[in-house]
Amino acid sequence: MKEITKKLREEIKIEFMPLAVQLRKEGKDDADIIRVLQDFKKIKVLKFYRKPDFEAAKSLFNKTKTDIENRGGLTQDQLNKYNVKLPYGADSKIELRFLDMLEKEKIPYNFQVKIGFYRVDFLIANYLIFEGDGPQHAKTKDYDKQRDMYLEKMGYKIFRVSWELVAQLPERIIDVIKDELI
Repeated sequence: MKEITKKLREEIKIEFMPLAVQLRKEGKDDADIIRVLQDFKKIKVLKFYRKPDFEAAKSLFNKTKTDIENRGGLTQDQLNKYNVKLPYGADSKIELRFLDMLEKEKIPYNFQVKIGFYRVDFLIANYLIFEGDGPQHAKTKDYDKQRDMYLEKMGYKIFRVSWELVAQLPERIIDVIKDELI
């Protein structure tokens, strides 16, 4: 699955390429183009986080408290507003957004599953482990490698990608997961 992550990163560069060509024609140097690429990625992440979940907001008023507690697609603010605790052990808002994406696509998953000594972010279709890595994983690469080896020996397939990449290419991440399920 590492090659898939590498391919996804390349897709960001390919999407950016027309803008890079235009900047070069305008006389911008490499440093300027790199700064614009970084801004391009940040904008994609911001769009992902700001994408409103109209379905969750609309259905909120038609559901009981129990229904809301069983719904993972709500933000912590929405849940706090209605005095409801977060139904999953979500560590971040992006995990909630990803839960919502899986639900919308009707991809079967379990969230925060304990397997052996480890807890995995998402167990998809009982064999594909999806791990979204935040910046803290830069310091835990050896641990993550050991963990992935253990889980692979147990027969699981690991798809590890940064949350930043999920935010930049959300539809492609879902496509990769769907392809894996076929």
